[in-house]
Formats: sequence, structure tokens, C-alpha cells
Amino acid sequence: MINYKINDASVFSVEMPLDEKIIKEMESWLKPSQSNYGTKRKHDFLAGRYCAKKALEKLSISIMDIGMHESRAPVWPRNIVGSITHTKSIAIAAVSNKLQSMGIDAENIMDIKRYQSLKKMIVSSNEEVLINHDLKNYPTLFFSAKESLYKTIYPLCEQYFGFLDASIISIGSNEFTIELHSTEEKVSKFNKTYAGKYKIFNDLIVTSITV
Repeated sequence: MINYKINDASVFSVEMPLDEKIIKEMESWLKPSQSNYGTKRKHDFLAGRYCAKKALEKLSISIMDIGMHESRAPVWPRNIVGSITHTKSIAIAAVSNKLQSMGIDAENIMDIKRYQSLKKMIVSSNEEVLINHDLKNYPTLFFSAKESLYKTIYPLCEQYFGFLDASIISIGSNEFTIELHSTEEKVSKFNKTYAGKYKIFNDLIVTSITV
């Protein structure tokens, strides 16, 4: 479990691999259509749902299931927004009954070789200048921040947009600003600058954005 806080939201995390007691507790949440899931995929799904369940309990909301949208995003209870993320080492869920939308993302810090292979797909030339200030952490931070932005905006517009539709403008000690500048019709309605938070935990970076 990590200590990550989001204003006006309830956050819960669990370490991976998932404890057998939690697996048994959550197995009833699997749908028949998920019977062919491999072990890792099943555990990732159950860990995310378990964290969501526990985060909702902090808001005094008890549930026995969380549906799945055709986009594979969670279907939250009425008047609730939320986001789920997981890596090989942790799963996290954040929920809120006060926000309009939110996104949270966790990423294990990528090595330089992987960054170089992804660079043209995830960052602009202007962003490379910022990234060069911290080649250990910033490539992963930029990737994660854009994932959090997508998770925040997609539920509002229900239209896909890519990494290059957003640009990191600035980075502070635990916050960042990111600008959405998409030309996609539905997405462009939300074009503006957003404030986000991040925290580095050893080899893990967690980011979040709320609106």
C-alpha cells in the first residue's frame, strides 16, 4: 500500500501479486465472459476492483459489483466518478462524489532504451527539452501524466485521443501542468491547460488529474 492522496477523492491501493485471500473474496466479481482470462489478467482485474470497492467504502458506499463499459472502463455507481490503475507491483483506485471527472495512473519507471523506442509516439520536440532535465524519471512522468489526462477526459467526451494531443507545459516538485490541444471534434471541447499531481515511490511514479 502506498500513501497517495487526491483532494476530494478516496484512494486505496494494494500490493501485487494479489494475496490469495483477496482473490477468493473477489472471484465472484468475474463475469462468465472473463473465464478465459489468464492468471495475470484476472489478478489485475480483481485487484483494481478490490481497490475500487475499498475506496468506495471510505465514502460509506458498499457495492457487490462494478460494471464494465464497452470501452472496458468501469461503470461507477450513480454520482460517483473514479479511476483504476495497476502495474506489476501495485493496483490503485480513486473515487469521488465531489468531482466531475478524474484520472489516476501508475507506471514503473521505464529505462532509457524503452523511452527511445517510444519517444516519437509520446512526446513532442518541445517536451524533449523538458525531459532532458531528468532522463531517469521524466520520460515515465510524461507518459503517466498523459495517461491520467486521457482517463480524465475520455469519460466526458467518449472519443479517443493520443499522446501527441497533449503537451506537458511545466513540472514542479510534485505537480505538473498539461495542455490538451486535440483537433478531434468531441475532444477539442475540453482543450485547455490542466493541473496534475505526481509522486515518485522508488521505481514507481503515480500521477493524477481532477476536474
